[in-house]
Amino acid sequence: NIRSPKAVRSCFAGLPVSPPLEFEHAVRAELDPAFHVEWRFEHPTRSEREVSAQSYRYIPLNRFAVDRGGIVGDDGKTHQGTLDLSYLQLVPNMVLAAPKDENELQNLLYTAINSGRPMAVRYPRGTGLGVPMDEKFSLLPIGEGEILREGGDLAMIGIGIGVHSAMDAANLLAGTGIETTVINARFAKPLDSALITDVARHIKRIVTIEENTLIGGFGSSVVTLLEESGISGFRSHCVGIPDRFVEQGTQAILREKYGLDPSGIVKQVLEVFPELSGRKLPTLRP
Repeated sequence: NIRSPKAVRSCFAGLPVSPPLEFEHAVRAELDPAFHVEWRFEHPTRSEREVSAQSYRYIPLNRFAVDRGGIVGDDGKTHQGTLDLSYLQLVPNMVLAAPKDENELQNLLYTAINSGRPMAVRYPRGTGLGVPMDEKFSLLPIGEGEILREGGDLAMIGIGIGVHSAMDAANLLAGTGIETTVINARFAKPLDSALITDVARHIKRIVTIEENTLIGGFGSSVVTLLEESGISGFRSHCVGIPDRFVEQGTQAILREKYGLDPSGIVKQVLEVFPELSGRKLPTLRP
């Protein structure tokens, strides 16, 4: 109930309800069909009325483009996007995706608009990778990832910009004779459970890669999925942001500091799975 209509009118030029509250309720109504709330308010030209949040379901508020996902670099400490994969997974019925490159970004946005479901697309700050762009948009199956590279020694499951880092790390590892399967998860929620569990049944070293806090993040969801699916005998390691606020710095410096660049990922892999180490790593070409 809105108890201060005068404050509402003064702040929002006579609108009967607060737009932020209206926005919140409209989003909630999209996420939860059973949601119902009544607003009671006064208006200088109307008597007291009741308004249901369901009446705002026509507002297209259930698609979210989440920019500055991950490390943002020079934008500063307050702009780091290291929490969104965690908190957005908490929202019931929400679909959460992160593209591996700019071409997949345009197709995920197109998919979100046409999905008919609440969906958030999270993408990083900065320029694209320079990949070819599709001339026509494509609908991507919700909850389906893809295998980009196959290898039997190790499986890396990346999301968002972490996929590109995983591919570069896999190239480094290949120089030492370590063959890596790389998966583009594409969706943090719902996960591609069929793909991930099938890979984990055959490859028992699993590494997840994300530019997000490790607490409640993508990696923890993958590990939970494997455990709940009865997959046994696997060993896992999650690459991501520790439990801290990330300071200001360039993306390159911060990714190196937190072990999110290809060399840092390789270092963690060899530390966690020492049986894989043996030969000197080659230098990664930019």
